[in-house]
Amino acid sequence: MCRYKAFSLIELLVVMAVVGLLAAIAVPAYTTYQIKSKIATNLAVVDAITKDAFSYYSRTGVFPPSIEVNGVTIPALSWTNVSYGSIKGIAYEYTSNGVMVNISTTGLDSIPNYITPTDASVNPSGGHSIMAYAVSDLGNGVTKTVCGHYDSDGYPDDDIPMSYLPSNCTCNTVGAFIYTGTGTC
Repeated sequence: MCRYKAFSLIELLVVMAVVGLLAAIAVPAYTTYQIKSKIATNLAVVDAITKDAFSYYSRTGVFPPSIEVNGVTIPALSWTNVSYGSIKGIAYEYTSNGVMVNISTTGLDSIPNYITPTDASVNPSGGHSIMAYAVSDLGNGVTKTVCGHYDSDGYPDDDIPMSYLPSNCTCNTVGAFIYTGTGTC
């Protein structure tokens, strides 16, 4: 007599529950990892921009009147739409305290309560941006780099939550830091 051996319905349901539980944990973690890596890549681009500006400054004694990113010239003190990976907008500013670069990036739709800017709304209603990066010249060849939010501008949905930024991006007032040397940086 031949007996067939097979999995019972209960065993199959247990296996499906375990696989579902693993998927419920892994998918959000993977999504967060993707977002953080995209932001880190963008920060590397911005870091290169600020280093170029400081290199120009060290050669000439003044900051450059414009910067070039991916073949697009970005004049100082203006917001310019660019197409450089997921970076869709860059603003470049300089003061006597240093250089600040603000960027808008797309592809972050899975961050809760975050509004990803489009090309038409890269810099909505006056000066606030989603991520800011600044390098300040502290003298004697020493610089301080900060990144985070431009400021507390009343538009919290345009700032990437700090939990998604690299661990060194802890500044909530990059604008105040670069303009007055103050702020919570």
